[in-house]
Amino acid sequence: MSANKIALEVGAIIGDKCWNTFGHCNFIPKKDKEFIDQFGIPPPNSTRCYFCQTEEAFDSQTSKHKDVYIDGKIFDTYWIPLENDTFIHFAEDVTTRKRAEEKLKSSREKYREAFNLVNIYKDLFAHDMNNLLQNILSSAYLFSLIQNKPEKLKDFGDLNEIIKNHVKRGVALISRVIQLSKLEETEAKFRSIEIFNVLNKSIEKFVTDFQERNVNIDVNGLSKGLKILGNDLLVDIFENILNNALKYNGNNLEVKIVINISKVRESNTQYIKFE
Repeated sequence: MSANKIALEVGAIIGDKCWNTFGHCNFIPKKDKEFIDQFGIPPPNSTRCYFCQTEEAFDSQTSKHKDVYIDGKIFDTYWIPLENDTFIHFAEDVTTRKRAEEKLKSSREKYREAFNLVNIYKDLFAHDMNNLLQNILSSAYLFSLIQNKPEKLKDFGDLNEIIKNHVKRGVALISRVIQLSKLEETEAKFRSIEIFNVLNKSIEKFVTDFQERNVNIDVNGLSKGLKILGNDLLVDIFENILNNALKYNGNNLEVKIVINISKVRESNTQYIKFE
C-alpha cells in the first residue's frame, strides 16, 4: 500500500491494512472489532471498513466512488483497479465545498418556496380582493337604483354600512398579507396561547363585519384554560376559516356555522382539533 503525506500523518503504515493503521479499526463491523480485541488478530475472513469499495472495484474492473463521512468531514473517495492485485485508492477532503453546496441547495429551496408562496398569496389576494370590490360595486349600483325611492331603502338595510364593512374587510385583507410576508422573512416564534379569548374575539369581529347576514355560530368543546402553541397570526387563521365557511354557504342571508373543538393525541403529542 502506498500512502500520501496526509495518510501517513493520520497513521497509515506501508504494508499494513488501511482499516487498521489508517482507520484504527473505527470503521469496521462491530463483531470484527470485538474479535480483534479478544484475539489480537484479524478475523479468519479478514475485514474492511464499512465504506470500502475495493472488492466491488476488482469484481467489476471499474472505478468506484462515494462520499465518505469521517469525524465531521466529507471525503470524495475513489477506488480505481489497475491490475488483479493493484488499485489506486485516494480521497480528497471536500468538506468545505460540500457544506457550501448544501447551503446553496437550501437557499435555492427556500427561494423556490418563497416564490411559490408569493404566487399563492397573489392568487388568494386577487381572488378575495376581487370579491370585496365586486360586493362594493354591487352595493353602490343597488343604491343608485333606489336612492330616489325611500320606500325601498328599508328593504335593503343600511347599504352605506354594508359598503363600509366591505372596505374594512379589504383593509384587513391587505394587513393580513403584509403580516404573512413579514412572517416569511423571520423565524416564527411560538408561545402558549389560551384560545378562549382569541376565538371569541375572532367570532365577534366576524359577526360585526357581516351584519348584513344573519350569522349564527355554535361552538362545542370550548373552555377557558385550553391552550395551544401559536403566535399572533392565530386570530387571522380563525378569521380566514370563518370567512371561508361563510363564502361556501352561498348567498343565504341566514348562515349557521358549527365549530367542534376536541383533544387528540398523535405520536405522543397532544393536539387541539378544530372542525
